[in-house]
Amino acid sequence: MKILLYNSIRGLKTFFWESGDLHTQFGIVKEEDLKKDTNRVKSHAGKEFVIYPANFSNQIKQIKRGPQTLLTKDLAYIQFYIEKDSIVAEAGSGTGLLAAIIAQKAKKVYSYDLNESHSRLAQKNIDYLNIKNIELINKDIYEGIDQEVDTLILDLPEPWKVPLDNIKNGATIIAYLPTITQVMEFHKCNLHIEKTIELLEREWYVQGRRVRPKSQMEGHTAFLIIARKI
Repeated sequence: MKILLYNSIRGLKTFFWESGDLHTQFGIVKEEDLKKDTNRVKSHAGKEFVIYPANFSNQIKQIKRGPQTLLTKDLAYIQFYIEKDSIVAEAGSGTGLLAAIIAQKAKKVYSYDLNESHSRLAQKNIDYLNIKNIELINKDIYEGIDQEVDTLILDLPEPWKVPLDNIKNGATIIAYLPTITQVMEFHKCNLHIEKTIELLEREWYVQGRRVRPKSQMEGHTAFLIIARKI
């Protein structure tokens, strides 16, 4: 995949290209030109585009959407707690986005989801991203986890009901919970709770000497509970 940027009067426009001619409102960019080893290309209308290869963060923007996905601010914080070459279990699979992020560090990711349509969508996205170390499991995780894992991530309504028999002692358990009442219930578990947080993200507008925070920000999405099995 490649990224094409065009600087229009109304701002920078971004286009993704994988194969075939690219059709844009600024003209058609031929496939043969896009396959060349160059960082600039012109459309048939003479408009110039800057071109560069897509990285992983670009690619995940192109996955198919379905269930609500975690935002970057939460994904990045969760990934911080993933040990290199560890074994991780998560539930539920959703679109497969969280599993894909975790798989960049983990040795193996087991992703549980009872909903078959979610599992199918997640598999399509994982195949699209060409990730090989994720195994999707169509099962109710409330019935138990089949593998011994180092880290457990739970994005489901009642994470305190998940059996922890196969979770290693000292393993990190992360719960993603939208409401404070869920947080209160999870705190009753026989776990060592390290912290409960929420993450807020505010982007800034910077253009010359015009510098200010943008009007909209990423506010509350969910609470993150970081715990250890004892």
